Amino acid sequence: MIENKVLYGHRVQSEMPDGFVLEFSSDTFPSIRIRPEGPTDVTIVCYGEMLREVEDAIICAFDEHEIICEVICPTMVSPLNLAPILASVTRSHRRLIAEEGIGCSGFGSEVLARLVETDSMICRRVKRLSSLDHPIPACASIEREMLPNSASIVVALRELMSDE
Repeated sequence: MIENKVLYGHRVQSEMPDGFVLEFSSDTFPSIRIRPEGPTDVTIVCYGEMLREVEDAIICAFDEHEIICEVICPTMVSPLNLAPILASVTRSHRRLIAEEGIGCSGFGSEVLARLVETDSMICRRVKRLSSLDHPIPACASIEREMLPNSASIVVALRELMSDE
């Protein structure tokens, strides 16, 4: 289970944008799924507080760039229930994994390894977005610059869409 004390009292946005549905898996520690009612361009996999940034990013990506995203956010990363992620990435053409942690040996690396072990062709169009690869200082303003945010997520989504 991921316990991020900053998230205590915060909820997934209760009102989804028009055309999106909020779902929870039936697991004891469910995966959160934000899905469009129609086809998906990109699957975004994230966890923890990154979901707040992703929620903002998918609205911007849809409104400003017509990019339709499905979001999978497990609430427990070990053991990781790959099924919701696998189901989503088999429907979408592109994958973005966004996390606050470092890219090396992190959550995104594990998700990609597990997906490739399941089907090596499933990760042809993939991008990982993580914190910068060095210690993050305790200064809040610098920390915000070093971690992925809704703007950097939208940039990554646009890069994925242009990668034909």
